Amino acid sequence: MNALQVGLSRVQAGDLPGGAAAFREAIAQTPDLAAAHYNLGNVLVSLGDTAGAIAAYIDAIRCEPTLGDAYWNLVNVYWGLGSVTTARVLLERGLAKGSLIPAVGYGLLGDICATEPNGEERAIAAYTQALQLDPGNGETWRNLGIVQARIGRHDAALRALTQATALQPMDGEAWFNLGGVRSDRNEIEMALGCWEQVIALNPLDGRARRQHALALPIVYETEADVERWRQRYTANLAEFGDWARQHPAAALPGLAFATNFLLSYQGQDDRALQSAYGDLVRDVVTQMMPQFSQPLAMPPGPPWRVGYVSSYMYRHTVGKLSVGWVEGSNPESFQVFCYHTGTPQDEITDRFQRSSHRFYHLPGRQWEGIAAQIRQDNLHLLVYLDVGMDPLMTVLAALRLAPVQCVGWGHPVTTGLPTLDFFLSNQEMEPPGGDRHYRETLIRLPGIGLSYRQPLLPPPALPEGLLPPVLLSCQSPFKYLPQDDVLWGEIAARLPQAQLVFVGFAPGSPIAATFQERLNRVMKGDRYRLLPHLPHTDYLALNRAATVFLDVPAWSGGHTVLEAIACGLPVVTWPGSLMRQRHAYGILQTLGVTDTVARDRADYVAKVVRLTADPEYRTQIQGQMTANAARLYNNPQCVQALEDFYREAIAH
Repeated sequence: MNALQVGLSRVQAGDLPGGAAAFREAIAQTPDLAAAHYNLGNVLVSLGDTAGAIAAYIDAIRCEPTLGDAYWNLVNVYWGLGSVTTARVLLERGLAKGSLIPAVGYGLLGDICATEPNGEERAIAAYTQALQLDPGNGETWRNLGIVQARIGRHDAALRALTQATALQPMDGEAWFNLGGVRSDRNEIEMALGCWEQVIALNPLDGRARRQHALALPIVYETEADVERWRQRYTANLAEFGDWARQHPAAALPGLAFATNFLLSYQGQDDRALQSAYGDLVRDVVTQMMPQFSQPLAMPPGPPWRVGYVSSYMYRHTVGKLSVGWVEGSNPESFQVFCYHTGTPQDEITDRFQRSSHRFYHLPGRQWEGIAAQIRQDNLHLLVYLDVGMDPLMTVLAALRLAPVQCVGWGHPVTTGLPTLDFFLSNQEMEPPGGDRHYRETLIRLPGIGLSYRQPLLPPPALPEGLLPPVLLSCQSPFKYLPQDDVLWGEIAARLPQAQLVFVGFAPGSPIAATFQERLNRVMKGDRYRLLPHLPHTDYLALNRAATVFLDVPAWSGGHTVLEAIACGLPVVTWPGSLMRQRHAYGILQTLGVTDTVARDRADYVAKVVRLTADPEYRTQIQGQMTANAARLYNNPQCVQALEDFYREAIAH
């Protein structure tokens, strides 16, 4: 028996070190023996010697350039190490040389590209190539649909995932993602059916159970629908909670998959429901990660170590609203630690990083690693800039990672988590008695509680086909509740020469169609226009050219209103009883321009009519906004008050 055969025999018997020795002997005897190099690589992978395995596979390919298995394994080793680009380039080289089965190789290429930053287009091209060669591969259809859904191509994703489930009806992952696409298209009943298929295939799929139990529409058809879905959510939360506490290992992936984001857009006080959900998350993560759930003693200081964590430390509403807290920090008293858990990085990320004592970029959604890093930094106080948008933040915030834990108003609803001590809000937006809306202790910072930098403005410009007067409303689709439709209809009736413009609706989408059906009940279709999301420069140009900004009663604009005011666009608002219905009110109060704050619906309509029909009055309001801008933007007082609160919280 030669050395190669000896090595194979030893490996088969479980003697991996002995097999490696035999393969090395075979290589010494015959240096160009590709099979010996290849099998040595396989053994070294099993022994954890990835560097040695890489060298062995490279030698195997050198000896036999068409050895597809060596290419395949080398690619997977690099991919497993996180060297995604290297893995992709090697795989492309192997495909070009004809060393791999094309359909299989292009499928793997799609998988690798899907994990590469901004690799979605490459992944789609690779999967498409694979399907041209093997159109009956359900797994490739599924993976194609997942990537298309990730970048918002919901129609294409729907086609791909429907094909995947037809080819592989037992593929729970395909059914789960098809449910996600149906939900994103507001086809919620169909989504529930998909998730039921997953649960039937695997009763312990916590993601499917959570989604099926707590799903909510993005846009409602009627007021009655809002209440019907809220009642379903309330009943299912208790049932899902019982199941999750009995199956914490299965439940945790579900809790880390989605949040209660859409619940808060029903326009009601959510403290009770959020608290029930917060207790559930705390109970599950305490069982699964007890090492991060114990109380912590306050470390000595100063300097005081303050941490900020978010997935949105980039050009996102949360990042743009919050970066002023970090930039205005007093380095003589505070060491700032920032934990950016999202993938994107840009100039906002740079601003966070420049103002940090330590800045960590921690993408990849490994909550245990993030929690360990925060614990290791031994903070005095930790601030979650937002909880309720990214499920990763909900899981982390249910842990005890610092003696004092706070949440900002990046998502302006109580988290319901017993592990968060303070909610950092502001004086002007909170209603009287607003404390009762929060499980956390409410902190009212002065003004709007932010130090926000005015944006650079482009020249005014309207999209093609729009003529003034333009009444602009720029909120996400889920912020428009059916009970407010009559308001838009009354404005259209009073101002027949004006056009109402709603920004953020994908043309032809089911969500846009539902909103159009509602608007068509209160006005003619030529009285309004739905626009998609616009590039930021075009969006600001539209704000500069519009006549009036229409705030949404159910969920008032925050960042959008700050930008509208910077553009000189008068804002009409009708504040409600919840903080999230009073953003524009608080901003206008801080600005000292309150003539456009309405008392009720009739007053809202009257103020819009006057601003539209009376250019002199509109110019007067714009002049007040410009004159008082210093009260609103780049205001350091809120950061000073924030740090005063930090000192007090740490001292107690």
